[in-house]
Amino acid sequence: MSQIDYSQPDFYHFNEDSIRFSEFVVSNFSNLGVRSLFDICCGCGVIGLEIARKIEGMERLDFLDLQKEFLPFLEKNISQMIPDIETSVYISDFRSFENSKDYDLIVANPPYFKKGAGRLSPDKNKQNCRTFMEGDIHHFCNSLLYYKTKDNEILFVYPKGLEKKISYIHQVEQIHSDVCIYTITT
Repeated sequence: MSQIDYSQPDFYHFNEDSIRFSEFVVSNFSNLGVRSLFDICCGCGVIGLEIARKIEGMERLDFLDLQKEFLPFLEKNISQMIPDIETSVYISDFRSFENSKDYDLIVANPPYFKKGAGRLSPDKNKQNCRTFMEGDIHHFCNSLLYYKTKDNEILFVYPKGLEKKISYIHQVEQIHSDVCIYTITT
């Protein structure tokens, strides 16, 4: 998968997890008729855009992020990479966001730490990327259940071991020594 020069803010730079995650999704879902995708905790849109560019027939891609600071970068990436796909961008906290649309596939790259854990960044925006400012991964997974249907898949990346903490989470793939791809089953 060729990597593109994404427009990104100075406080955030995506890493290999995003590329490996999108490669996994493309290789496992490109032949399953995925037409709609929702990218939660999207940042500048790398995961959703990489998937939408590679899965033929993608019709709709929606993005959700808490930080409005990503918006100009996300909009630029959308216009340069997928101008012919219908998109919507939402700036909102995932816990209170309600959306009545159905999606074939939902992907997410949530923060890895709860408040008070992990490295503290002096940059507020960077800290928001790394840390759940309210709630934690349990709240995040419960929010994802709102979007689960019998016909869709929800996948997200998170540090190894989460399946031992939440019963409806299952590890699908380990993308490197510390990070895995998980799915939600009901």
